[in-house]
Amino acid sequence: MNISKRIMIPSLDNIRDLGGMETMDHRRIRNQVLIRSESLSRISAEDLGLLGKVTAVFDLRSPFEVEHDKDLLPPLAKYCHFPLLNDEKAGSGPNAYDESLLNDLKKNDNIGYQQMIVFYENLVLDQNSRKNLGLILRKMLKDYQENSKSCFLFHCTSGKDRCGFLAAVIQELLGVKRKDIFDDYLSTNAYLKNEKDKIMKMTASILPDDEQEQLLGPIEKLMADYCICRNEYLEASYRIIDEYYGSFKTFINKGLGLDDEFAIDFQKSFLI
Repeated sequence: MNISKRIMIPSLDNIRDLGGMETMDHRRIRNQVLIRSESLSRISAEDLGLLGKVTAVFDLRSPFEVEHDKDLLPPLAKYCHFPLLNDEKAGSGPNAYDESLLNDLKKNDNIGYQQMIVFYENLVLDQNSRKNLGLILRKMLKDYQENSKSCFLFHCTSGKDRCGFLAAVIQELLGVKRKDIFDDYLSTNAYLKNEKDKIMKMTASILPDDEQEQLLGPIEKLMADYCICRNEYLEASYRIIDEYYGSFKTFINKGLGLDDEFAIDFQKSFLI
């Protein structure tokens, strides 16, 4: 399959190099330049040296998430914070649910799926997220043009949703086939097998005893909806792009403020 390849770092389950992915004109993304990852708050100090080539880390998480789980930075890396959806509950995990959500769950066990659809729609609709997407891509190109040894790592919490959307934007900009973009997005599930189980254990530990039996089933579905990549989620972003912009190219031009010349330069820099 034409998908990103996992980088073997013991303390990170979901860190992958976009390098090697083939485009529609049979070029390939440069190796070890564009890396997608889960949060670097999860990396062990011993493993940081394995990211010695990384020159910039782009953190897509909200200020709330950053404050509570700060990144450990590779030795040469600059830290760049560009949140996508500035919401303290944007990341899956303990901050993604609260008492009001548990009450809603009693009435509607499909609420997690519905929230994720809205989340992916808002990645396109939110003005600040579009602005930051444009800024990230501009900085990547500028830095690479100034230093061809640059290596960029971008991440959210699990490396799934916000990170997955940015990866899709980069892949579209570089001319990767739409099917391959979705295959790469869905391949995330192979690296997050333990995510749902970890969150379920944390959730069960805080549930009142009298609600365990009633809510564990719905919460398991909720966590599956939060922790699994689904075609319908990324399709929700694409649907909004089509509805508001007509095409992904127009989204890049008008939504992100990046002209055709930028796209050409981006491809010259990151394709071989």
